[in-house]
Amino acid sequence: MRVRIKEMQQVYEHCRPVSASTVYNCHGLVFAARRTSIVDDEDVNAILEDDGYHPLPWDPDRWLPGDIVLYRDKVGRIVHSGIIVKNLISLGEDKVTIEVLSVWGEVGEYIHPIDEVPVLLGKATDVVSQRFLT
Repeated sequence: MRVRIKEMQQVYEHCRPVSASTVYNCHGLVFAARRTSIVDDEDVNAILEDDGYHPLPWDPDRWLPGDIVLYRDKVGRIVHSGIIVKNLISLGEDKVTIEVLSVWGEVGEYIHPIDEVPVLLGKATDVVSQRFLT
């Protein structure tokens, strides 16, 4: 496991390992408090609807820690999810960096930039939230 984590860190230089547990997957982390794996994107879509998640504009300035990032494959299926944990604003550069906590298969949890995930985990396409917007 340690070798695999080191390999991931070499490829994804901005990621930081958090946990090496394989009991749950990314959706289990996000939607089931690390208790289980949720495999089908149909189940993820049902959770999003049943639990009152709503889409946020694609605008990092509006995202907060606790909002959920959804990653989709080329066909549009939700194949990965993560929780926004940091919204870093670089004032001098007018730049926002979003950091996400997610599970990368059997190599555990990572904190990583929103767009830095293994290619099999898709591309960040949506941010959703349960918070009330005014």
